Amino acid sequence: MQKINAMGKLCPEPVIMTKAEIEKGASELEILVDNDIAVSNVTRLLNNKGFDVKLTRSDSSNNSKKSSIR
Repeated sequence: MQKINAMGKLCPEPVIMTKAEIEKGASELEILVDNDIAVSNVTRLLNNKGFDVKLTRSDSSNNSKKSSIR
């Protein structure tokens, strides 16, 4: 599984990072993001590319939210 750490990055950067890995042939991804807009945009990209998306949200110790998209 390819892991993409897009924590702290604003759109469209998480989408661009995800798209680049898909174009390299990645078939299973885990994308870490920390804002709702990135979650929405990356999820939309993956759905449009035919991926099944599983979203997991967690709170980190410094009160920021982390979303893992698989």
